[in-house]
Amino acid sequence: MLFLGDGQRQNAVMRVLYRRCQLFVTATEVEACPNIAIEALTAGCSIVASDSGPAREILGDASVLTPPRNVDALGHQMVRLLGDDMARVELANKARMRSGMFSWDRTVRDTYEVLTKW
Repeated sequence: MLFLGDGQRQNAVMRVLYRRCQLFVTATEVEACPNIAIEALTAGCSIVASDSGPAREILGDASVLTPPRNVDALGHQMVRLLGDDMARVELANKARMRSGMFSWDRTVRDTYEVLTKW
């Protein structure tokens, strides 16, 4: 983890790390909205994730999902993708396209609609 004492510099470093990674892996099962996954989408990362409800909804076909807590499946997909440049490029392109679904403006609008629907 990088702690630079300044949120702006840390964010800039994280953007570079996302863009330079060959593969982004997340195995969380407890986050209702894993913002780190949305950041990875936006950066165009190739993503492997545990198949939890939120991850499936957020990442969709822009990732390879593995059964939760199945370390062998997670490891297998990591090795497979690290050896397949074309598959990583395809996932990265899907990630960039899917990231367009997420914005603060849309979040505010959708939240407002749900809260005022009654």
